[in-house]
Order: sequence, then structure tokens, then C-alpha cells
Amino acid sequence: MDIYYNICFRDIDTKDDEDTLYKIRPLVNNIFSSAQCHYIPKQELSIDEAMIPFNGRHKLVQLMPLKPIGYGFEAFLLCEATLGYVLNWSLYTNNFKKDDTFGVTYRTMRSLCEGYEGEGHIIFTDRYYTGIQIMADLKKLHFGGCGTVKMNRLHLDANTKKSIESMKDREILYFKGPENLVLTCWEDAKTVMVLSNYHGTEKIEVQRRLRKKEREKLFSNGENDMISERISENISIPKSIADYNLFLRGVDIFDQKSNYYSIQLRSKRWYIKNFYHFLDIAIINSHILYQETYRKAGKKSLDQLEFRKEVVRELMQDLRLALSIPITKKKNKAS
Repeated sequence: MDIYYNICFRDIDTKDDEDTLYKIRPLVNNIFSSAQCHYIPKQELSIDEAMIPFNGRHKLVQLMPLKPIGYGFEAFLLCEATLGYVLNWSLYTNNFKKDDTFGVTYRTMRSLCEGYEGEGHIIFTDRYYTGIQIMADLKKLHFGGCGTVKMNRLHLDANTKKSIESMKDREILYFKGPENLVLTCWEDAKTVMVLSNYHGTEKIEVQRRLRKKEREKLFSNGENDMISERISENISIPKSIADYNLFLRGVDIFDQKSNYYSIQLRSKRWYIKNFYHFLDIAIINSHILYQETYRKAGKKSLDQLEFRKEVVRELMQDLRLALSIPITKKKNKAS
């Protein structure tokens, strides 16, 4: 408990009033410099937000009732799209600048992508981040960019808006914008709009389950509903939308992994809760590196729970030997 009450991540004699996160800044820099040093990500990356639960009071706490975690700190993560490996991190600090031409989301994306310029990565984002300016600037920095977009960020003329609003079922429209950006509109269950700086007008064939209204039509015609649930169809969809659906999941994958065995200790100190969040990031990143190493060697790897137990055993090894504490026997799995 003495360690817990006296934990500190900075030089106690230093204070930076311009940096809201100065209490944890050395820890942040250490965690993510190591994360970027030890892993070369695949081409596809994704950016999204993640909530850090916190029940205390702080000026940075956000209330987001539509999120699974509705109260806490809002963090922005850059993740490898298929494994959920966290490469960079930023916390929403409500730090608006008078000379900020493009806004907070623009600055957030640019800061998260810093250090990966010119390496051919593709950034996938949702409509919270996507806009004409950021997509054009990502292209200048040799990033691919793809994401859903709000109509009010596109500066469309009246005729174009009317064409999009009057689209028929499964209709596809393409619009070319500045800097060779391509806006893809597809009418499915609702109108989907994706802005990309590297896709064209390509389409791909995919197989997917029948939509609800089509299953209901089969059921009304006497088809068994359980059979109609399993009926699939081949449809043609824009490649930009197919790639978006496939590669936006990086932060969701990290959230899923962290929620399995997240640290549940309570604290009213904001930096302690963020410290627990960083511990989860470090453990999950380490587990991904461990799994990838064993996969390439053709060996079977431990799951996340057993990996966490092994980490604890290794950290406690020196103390156990010094105090002559016997090793805890592993429970035999029931046959």
C-alpha cells in the first residue's frame, strides 16, 4: 500500500503548466516509444476513441451516455488494424487554440500519425475524424486515408445532395473531389458515404447474409425463418466500403482484449486510472508480440490470461527467491 500511495511518474520538482498531462507525460513517452520501437505494423492502421472509466472529479472527464463506458477520460488511439496493437495515444484535453485553423480532430490525427510519414500506411477512421482537408493532407504525407464522412463536411452543391438523397436500393455513386479524393455513396440499409484518397471506383463481389427485410419477405412467402437466417447472397459493393468495414476494427479489438481482464482497482486520482490503462496497453502489446513470435516459429502460444500469470511470476521471481516463498502449483485442468 505504501507503493500505491506514493506512486509518482515525474520529477516532483518539475511542473509544466502548459502540459495538462505533465504528471504522466514521462510514462506516456516511455510506453509508446517502446511500442513503436519493438513492432513494425502492417500497412492498415485505424484511429478511434476509447473511454477510460473514472468516477472522480476532473476537468478532463467526459460524459458520453451513448458509449458502453459513459463517464471518464476520452483517449484517442492509433492501432494496427488487424491485431489491435496500440502504436500511439492521445488524451482529449479540451485544449482549444485561437489560431487553430482546422480543429481538434485534425490536430489529433496529425499527432497520432507522427513518425509514420512516407511508409505507405493507410489510415481508417470514422466520420468523427474524416474531412476533405485531413484526407488531402494525409495524401501529401504519403498516407492512404479512408473513412465515413458527414455530408455537412463535404461542401456539396444542391444537385449533388439531391442525387445522394434520391438513391435507389443498392445504387452506387462516385464523386471526384479536390486532390483526387473520391467520395463513394452506396445505398444499402441506409446511405453510406466514404471519402478516400487512394481508392477509385473499384467494386468487389462479397457474400453476406440476407438483410432483415429480405428474410421477412421469404418468411411471409412460407419459407422457414431458421432456413432464411442462413441464406446468403452475392452482392457487388465498392472496395472502399469493403476495406473500411474490414480495417476500422483495430481499436475495437484492443477494447475487447482489455475488457477480458482489465484492472478493476479504484482510485480518485486521475493519473492512477490512466496508469492502469497504460498497464493494459503494455500487457496486450506484449502478448501480441509474444503470439506473433510463436506463430512465426510454428509453436503454440499461451492465451492472454496465462500470459498475464506468467508475467506476474517473472516479476515476483526475485522476491520469491529472497523470501524462500514456494512456487504456486498450477491447477490441473479437469479431464
